[in-house]
Amino acid sequence: MTTIIFTGPPFSGKSSVIDRLKEQGYNAVPESARYVLDSLRSLRFKNPHKEKRDLFQREVITRQLSLEDQNQQAPLVFYDRGVVDNLAYYLLDGLEPPSGLVSLANSRRYDVVFYFKSLEKSAGNRVVTDEEEKRALERLIKETYLACGYTPIEVPETDVETRVNFILEHI
Repeated sequence: MTTIIFTGPPFSGKSSVIDRLKEQGYNAVPESARYVLDSLRSLRFKNPHKEKRDLFQREVITRQLSLEDQNQQAPLVFYDRGVVDNLAYYLLDGLEPPSGLVSLANSRRYDVVFYFKSLEKSAGNRVVTDEEEKRALERLIKETYLACGYTPIEVPETDVETRVNFILEHI
């Protein structure tokens, strides 16, 4: 099995590439955080990733691990984020990671990690983080993957089709 991770800050184009790969018949798994956000919002949290940061991150980790376990038999899987991202988000939020997350981030190995830089223009001009937080997250994600022994491949800032071709050429 080959496991590919897409990482980077919000609105860097990861989900668009995941969607295109899925359209092309690849096993491509969307970001766990989106599912968790929707679930917690249905419980009347307006911004659960801000209001209940620790609960939110724990739920994202649980969902991510479940998805990874479900796809263990697939020959090739693309994921929008991995457990290492959760560690970066804990650091960004100034929270103590749950016991075991650091060892989990180091032990759960991925074959290739692609890093998507923040795009100058966000999809639909939506803003989920301020500029300072976005830059801090970019730095923390890179540092966390490097600290876990990965050398992320930087995806060029171009159209979705070119990005997909770039990724497929590098796996």
